[in-house]
Amino acid sequence: MLKARKTTMLLVTLAPMLVIAGLSGCGDPARTAAGPGSTSTNSAAVPLTSVPTTVSANSPSNHPTGKDGARLGTLIHTGLDATPVSEFAIQGVRITSPNQPGITFGFQLLQYDNDGKRTSYVLTSAVDNEKKPGFRAVEHSYRLEDDVQQPAFGYFVGHPAKITGMLRGKVVPANTAVWSADRDVTIFWFDNTKVNGNDKLTTVQAYDSSGTRIAEETVYYE
Repeated sequence: MLKARKTTMLLVTLAPMLVIAGLSGCGDPARTAAGPGSTSTNSAAVPLTSVPTTVSANSPSNHPTGKDGARLGTLIHTGLDATPVSEFAIQGVRITSPNQPGITFGFQLLQYDNDGKRTSYVLTSAVDNEKKPGFRAVEHSYRLEDDVQQPAFGYFVGHPAKITGMLRGKVVPANTAVWSADRDVTIFWFDNTKVNGNDKLTTVQAYDSSGTRIAEETVYYE
């Protein structure tokens, strides 16, 4: 069983069934981690309950406390193993953040089982200007219990030809997918066998089709 890090308790309700419990940490950026047992079936909304929440210094991202949770766009299959019978997947969701009223969506990293069951790990979003061109949320990798490696992922507003990261002075490529709910948004993730919680991805870069770097962002850690 995967365990969320220790948190202090804060209860926020999220319609129709989303409840977020637990908030810790400080700093501008943040993340929302949903613990084991926060599962759902394939339906129009993600009914998560007892969701532990942690905050990380991962700029520019946010800890949305939303009031919706409805899925946005199609599920993105990363092809990365979470367990022998599941993979990591990414799902866009509708959110509401009271302190950032302009934030309307985020991306949820899921464990997607072969039988269709979903377990949410992380919900991340921009702090502000969610559609400003460039990197808007970058979530670093984590080493979890039983050596499960949660992949680094995030989203970019624009149409980069490729996205890369810098790991121990070497360039590593990211996988990308255009978000079906908004084709100006590119979702990216790194292979968790190459970029994992034992290392630190220091920066991410985006390039256009000519190979010119068009954006770069520092990856922040707790």
